[in-house]
Amino acid sequence: MISNPGRQRLRTYPADHAALVERWRALAITRTLATWLPLALLAVLSSLAYAPYLGDYFVGGDTWAHIWTSRDVGQVLTQPIMAGSGFPETVAHFYRPISSLSYTIQYAISGLNAFAFHVGDLLIHVVAMLSLAGLAIALGVRPWAAALGAAVVSLHPVMASVVPAAPRRHDSLVTIGVCVGLALVVRYVRSPRQRALVLVGSTAALAFAELSKELGYVGLLLVLPACLLACLAGPSRARVEGAEQGAAAAASSLSPRARWRAIASVVVAWTAASAVLFVWHAHVVGGLGGYGPLSPWRDVDVRVDELVTILFWPFRDYLQGYLKAWLIEAGVLLFAVGLPMLLIQRRAAATLALGWTWLIGSSAFQLASESTAPWQTYVTVAAFGLMIAAVLDGAYVVFFSEGSPTAAGWLAGRLRHFAASWRARGRAPSAAASRAQGPMRSAESGTSTAALAAAFSRPKVAGALARGILTLCVAGVVVFAAGVVHDSVLVTQYPEWHAAGSVAQSYLAAIRACVEAAPPGESVLLEDWPVNVDDATDQFRLIVAGVFAPYSVGPAVYLTMNHPGLVVQAQKSELSVGPNRRISATCQQQGGAWLVQATYDPPLR
Repeated sequence: MISNPGRQRLRTYPADHAALVERWRALAITRTLATWLPLALLAVLSSLAYAPYLGDYFVGGDTWAHIWTSRDVGQVLTQPIMAGSGFPETVAHFYRPISSLSYTIQYAISGLNAFAFHVGDLLIHVVAMLSLAGLAIALGVRPWAAALGAAVVSLHPVMASVVPAAPRRHDSLVTIGVCVGLALVVRYVRSPRQRALVLVGSTAALAFAELSKELGYVGLLLVLPACLLACLAGPSRARVEGAEQGAAAAASSLSPRARWRAIASVVVAWTAASAVLFVWHAHVVGGLGGYGPLSPWRDVDVRVDELVTILFWPFRDYLQGYLKAWLIEAGVLLFAVGLPMLLIQRRAAATLALGWTWLIGSSAFQLASESTAPWQTYVTVAAFGLMIAAVLDGAYVVFFSEGSPTAAGWLAGRLRHFAASWRARGRAPSAAASRAQGPMRSAESGTSTAALAAAFSRPKVAGALARGILTLCVAGVVVFAAGVVHDSVLVTQYPEWHAAGSVAQSYLAAIRACVEAAPPGESVLLEDWPVNVDDATDQFRLIVAGVFAPYSVGPAVYLTMNHPGLVVQAQKSELSVGPNRRISATCQQQGGAWLVQATYDPPLR
């Protein structure tokens, strides 16, 4: 028999069930919007910021050589970059097949279309920023905070030296590979299902980064900290709050042995992949490669000063280049994005710790490899995205939520337990200990432990102190973000790239008639070709807008002028051309070669 109340509940169950379904559906839509809307806005912001450069001509000293030498896939996979252009013999030995294949694919699809190459550069940058935000989300940071952190990175002035130039996309590709690889590692050590597939995917992402540029090997330095921090952070926030609570419980219930086995699997897989790629890289370039013998300790203070200036470019006028100033600047940075690690919830603290590890590891790699140019700092600047996202998300939880465990709370709990144990021990000492220590020592011990216990028994005072400190930290992050936005392409004009494209196009148009008039069988010797554009401002130090390099002038002529059998040689040139100069060319036969000389109006000399 069913009671009357039971019958009433059965009658109302369908309606209640339908209401519950509608409620969950609305909640799912809200969570979907909360996840994807910030990422969509991040993509739109990044696209709009750099859209003005899409109409420029080809820029960057290496661009023409990259395109010219990347048309043969076999050469891309088996030889150093720009082999056949003179770059490996005169500059450096690098092996970056993923980066080179990006030129191969674009040239095969769109030909010599500057707009298409610029769209490709921008698309790679947007994907890199989305990958950075995705890594923060995988660690448990809220999507809006992750998107804000990535937005600050996307608008950093360093990106103005990277996004408009095709040869500088290599660092963007590294960021994509490292972020995707680490995000999959975080999932791997948490999820009990599809583990082999995720492990293979993360290893492939690491290989993608390492084959894009040598800086990709920094991912190997980050994998173990990422695994440990993922365990510290616990299940992702989406799993805990979403409808997959059963899966979250299963993931969080993994035994310590299973977790350590998963971590060991990741480290072994990543190390093995890196070792294989490193050996193949050494085989292709004939050794370690790079620019030649390194002297990492020579002029290290100069490189540190340069790296710090680039990282904090909006505040360059306030930075000083001596040890005491570095210590003060490091102290400010530690307070703003270091101290919060003890005050925010575990997921944000884990993200912040990974950001610090990334910043230190990538900076050390740059300093050791003597590669601290602005456009080589893209990957290092990406660490700021994790740090900013963690501080904002952690502060939000402290200000507007209750009961979230923090690293400091865990430490305080351990200290309270220790203090209580020590006080109990002081109250009931052994007879021998009492005779040895005397009454004064016992009283002193009891007083100190009581004070220590009292210090951790005032949560309101501790909470107020934490909120005050985090307010200052968030203010520091806001000041940094405001400086970045002020010097970003959204607010500050960087006309050097526009001028560089115009100079390159004008120069090639000026010499075309002379090149086509070259006698059959004679090589063309180019003289006074433009190297870069210098507008006599401090932006030149950041942008260094290249036009041609000695090994790229010939490929530029080969690609733009249909002249079978043409052999082009470039004399050494160090011309920094200012904007708004008209270029013309004269040609004559001299010394068994067809000499093409460029002239500039107003004159350069």
